[in-house]
Amino acid sequence: MLGLRGTVMSVAATALGVSLLAVGPANADPVGSMHTVGDFMFGGRVVDIATAPDGSVWFTTDSGGFGRIDPLTEELSTFGMPGASGSSQVSVAPNGAVWLSDSANQRLVRYTPASRSYASFSVPSPVPSETPRITDLEASTATDVWISTDLAGVEHLNVATGAVTPYPGTQGATALAAGSEPGVWFTDDKRVAHLKVDGTLTDYGPRPAHDVTVGPDGRIWFTTSNQVGQIVPNVGVTSIATFPGDPNARMSLTVALDGKLWLASAADYRQAPATDVFVGLYDPNSGLSTRFSGSGPLAAPVTTTAITSTPDGGIWLTDTAGNHIWRVTAVENPALVTAPGVVGTGVATTEHECAGDRWATLVGRQPTTSVSWTLDERTIAQGRHFTPAPTASYKTLTCTVTADYGTRTYSATSEPIVVVPPQIAGPPGPAGPPGPTGESGAPGTPGPQGATGQTGATGATGPQGAKGDPGSVILVVCVKKNDKQKCTTETIAGSVTFTTKDDPVVREATMLRGTKAYRVQVKVRKDAVRIRASKHIPAGKYKLVVGKRVFALRVR
Repeated sequence: MLGLRGTVMSVAATALGVSLLAVGPANADPVGSMHTVGDFMFGGRVVDIATAPDGSVWFTTDSGGFGRIDPLTEELSTFGMPGASGSSQVSVAPNGAVWLSDSANQRLVRYTPASRSYASFSVPSPVPSETPRITDLEASTATDVWISTDLAGVEHLNVATGAVTPYPGTQGATALAAGSEPGVWFTDDKRVAHLKVDGTLTDYGPRPAHDVTVGPDGRIWFTTSNQVGQIVPNVGVTSIATFPGDPNARMSLTVALDGKLWLASAADYRQAPATDVFVGLYDPNSGLSTRFSGSGPLAAPVTTTAITSTPDGGIWLTDTAGNHIWRVTAVENPALVTAPGVVGTGVATTEHECAGDRWATLVGRQPTTSVSWTLDERTIAQGRHFTPAPTASYKTLTCTVTADYGTRTYSATSEPIVVVPPQIAGPPGPAGPPGPTGESGAPGTPGPQGATGQTGATGATGPQGAKGDPGSVILVVCVKKNDKQKCTTETIAGSVTFTTKDDPVVREATMLRGTKAYRVQVKVRKDAVRIRASKHIPAGKYKLVVGKRVFALRVR
């Protein structure tokens, strides 16, 4: 059952810093409970909503106003975009910069909360006579901002240069989402696709798609009519599930911290409100779906234009028809990062610790935590450590950690353990006689080979030997004479060395006599050098040039 929560005080909003305050709940609400945060009387209707890295919620109106919501206190701060007069989309970059669209003035505006400063970036029209309407906005990084327009489709803003790049073939894009992959995901009436800055387009169609989002685990989800689909990048669509509802309605979606999908169904905000509207929950692990509609605050038509999730376990959606922002409780203990657990032996009279719990920092707040212990569901102690008495034996022990954020408190309880009694040990008895010697065991398996030992020291250098006689080299010269080859040999005193790696080796060489030059092949084989020429070489004295070496020889 959905019920309306609390009374909201409102005052007139000025351009900078006027706040509206709603008293937040003291404890987590049941999953599915829903209430309005405020009615926005800014001279326009609420349009878009987005979550910042610190967990705060930012929203826009169609008159150029925008604001921030603290999800824990539900305090609202409102601002006015200078010179804005048209509908606005919003996205928060990883560095906390708030990006806003101003279609009427063909621009994007960056608002820096720390300095309360504005910067403007022009969005040129592909049709000079027409003004493009910005349908969605996604700040994927501090320097990359993506937009979709009704004229150009998907476009990319390089923040450093101010250049806006359109991508042909993306006309009709309506929804954008950034994931871990560089680039942006988008939907249109034909498909879901992924686009990179360099123009690389990966198409996961064909199917008309309404919305797309990326969960905390990196999975990509999209809606099409009354269906929910999942995409694995570079693989394809891995699952499609039908969600009960009007197949003609558009569904927006977001992913809660527990991985479950929350959906809101309504007509396009530029059209008449849908009659079958709902907020729904879909569990991709079990395939179960839950509708929240037809009673409470959703008994009247709701025109949802945007939906987002926050680390405090809230699902936030806009209602243009009623000019509301709704908060739906999605997770009972949303700020819990690591569940608590009982650490110890489980034996009575020994100390146990409640450890492993970790709570998120929400909107800059770190909670104050306290620990309580229960035996058989009866609270019996406080504090991080606890020693159960012997009377606690065979009872279930749990610890509960409560996190206090000042305006909200959350609790988480460990899995139970059963306390066992301590062992009662008597005095040691006398030593018994030694037993008989046992049989020899089988030899063990050989151990692994040991490491190689270190190299020993170098021995002393021996005395120098006597100088040997110079060797000799046999030179074989083969020439052609009268079409016949004739070879002669002569012995050359000393050594003729050809530096080679292989033996034998053939090298190209030149024989010189005056101005005459003959190309020959020199073949080295151990202590013989063979010279082979392709044509007749006259008798006489020559210089043999092999590389950089020169030898004297005679041809007879």
